[in-house]
Amino acid sequence: MHSMVSQPVVVVNAAPSITKLTLTANRLQGTATDVVGPISRLEFALVGKKSWFPIFPSDEIFDEATESFDVDVTSLVPPGSHLVVVRAYDEAGNRSERTVSR
Repeated sequence: MHSMVSQPVVVVNAAPSITKLTLTANRLQGTATDVVGPISRLEFALVGKKSWFPIFPSDEIFDEATESFDVDVTSLVPPGSHLVVVRAYDEAGNRSERTVSR
């Protein structure tokens, strides 16, 4: 009889969370956190529009389970009241969305 033992496989089904999300004047700010691995991508769009724009972490590197962001959206979000949706992805491809208004 033969047997083989493999390394544990981690399955991640939980999406990242987006907290501290604000849109004031021309700044979109918040924090994305994943329970296991690094955040791999952040993006935002005006609700009802098809174009998504990348967001980079404050330290400019996607390498941690918690990434804060602070983006100047002056050229992408017109003046006035708007809804903006932010998406956060982890390395496993899990995604969450959160909407904020100005």
